Amino acid sequence: MTKSWGIRIALIIILFVVGLFILIRSCLAKYDERSAVGGSGSSTASQFLVFEKDGKGVIFSLVKFEKAISYKQNGGSVLKNVTSTYYAQANDLSTAAKIGTQKIKGSGQVKAYPIELLGAADNKAWLFAGELIAYDPFTLTKLADAAILEEKNPALKGKLINERRYYTFDNTTGQIKITAADGAIYTLNTNTFIATPAEKESSPADVMKKRAKELMSLIKKLEEQKTAAYSRLRESNEQYREKKLSAARYKDSSTLIEQEARNLTSKIDSLYDITRDIANEQNTATNNQNRKESARRMGGDYRSMLVNSDTLNGRWYGLFTTEGLNKLRDRFDYITQYDDAARNKLFTASLTPKNNDWLIDEERTKAGDAVYLQGGFFLDKETGIPFHVQGDFLIVYKDRIGNEGMVQLARIKTTGEVVWTISTGLKEFNDWQLRGSKLVITGRDNKNLSSGQVNVLQVISLQNGTIAAYDFFADKTKPVK
Repeated sequence: MTKSWGIRIALIIILFVVGLFILIRSCLAKYDERSAVGGSGSSTASQFLVFEKDGKGVIFSLVKFEKAISYKQNGGSVLKNVTSTYYAQANDLSTAAKIGTQKIKGSGQVKAYPIELLGAADNKAWLFAGELIAYDPFTLTKLADAAILEEKNPALKGKLINERRYYTFDNTTGQIKITAADGAIYTLNTNTFIATPAEKESSPADVMKKRAKELMSLIKKLEEQKTAAYSRLRESNEQYREKKLSAARYKDSSTLIEQEARNLTSKIDSLYDITRDIANEQNTATNNQNRKESARRMGGDYRSMLVNSDTLNGRWYGLFTTEGLNKLRDRFDYITQYDDAARNKLFTASLTPKNNDWLIDEERTKAGDAVYLQGGFFLDKETGIPFHVQGDFLIVYKDRIGNEGMVQLARIKTTGEVVWTISTGLKEFNDWQLRGSKLVITGRDNKNLSSGQVNVLQVISLQNGTIAAYDFFADKTKPVK
């Protein structure tokens, strides 16, 4: 009897402890946070990567789960202690639904920050979490980490630094530059995982500078030859005046020297034209690169998502008010208008090339009557110029002025005809990427999340404007209001 009572008491205590734990956990759970992390604003890191293979598309993201272990409420604010765990997650490109997750590391395992995505290469998702890591985005199998890379590259044994700044992902080549502990730089092949010593590469700008310097050196030599030719001509004139040269010899000599000078002048002018072309090309390349770098840092600010001028099929298009249109200068540029009450309409005009610029014709006609509040052409983060979808524009605009205005998205034709328009339910986008007929967007509609964290993932069909959405915080698909 005593033993039976002892067992019962033990069970009661166990049930009480378990119940107390569940109660405490349920209280703490409401302070848990789950979000996608990545770059926006000052960072070029993406908040997601898109992959397609064998007819299947996935969205790979880096998810942070903050589990509350204690909290203290002070007035309207809550101070809490959390433990953080990072996961690799895959969502379906068509439905936005979660396919699966794989734990990467807990906060105690991370030795250095930031933790962020680097890029996609060879159907692998590369990220940094205190070390360089690669995942198969379709199976969420880890393919590479520091230990695997050192095993494949003995020269890097013990030389992989755990700081993000020593790893550079090249979106163009799909290669990763690694700076080892001894300062040596290696290029990592993201397919084979083999690292080779990196040769010093000359950037396109450096190549153009070198070529321009060579041309200026050649021009200097030709100028010296031209000066020498005119000196000989002056000497010939002097000899003729002193009757040291016959009229026939003077004429022959003068004719040859003048012809030589004209040839040199022609060569010099041609070389100056080439150097000007190189300078213009270099300026264009620099501007394009700066625009791309600036575009990759977009996010978290509605105005950074758009421009008000664009070109398509040799014509200019603009989203302006009549007042804004009248103030527009003739030279084309991807300008952005700042007026939160601007009711913009689509205008178009012809373009004329002049001195490496494009001039907008004075006759600017309205295309359609649709009005777009704070409207502009939606910018592609990869190129720094607006999206074009099968000859159509993507337009972003707001449904109301003020901080609470939601981003609307429309696909319109060059005639101004509206193909479709939708409300995203977001005040701004943190990250976005166009893949085929799908536009993938991340944003935040949960005020409890910190800067750089997002809870909304949207997949928008560019054919009909339908939206599929997923909420990282709630960990489920969600309707779009």
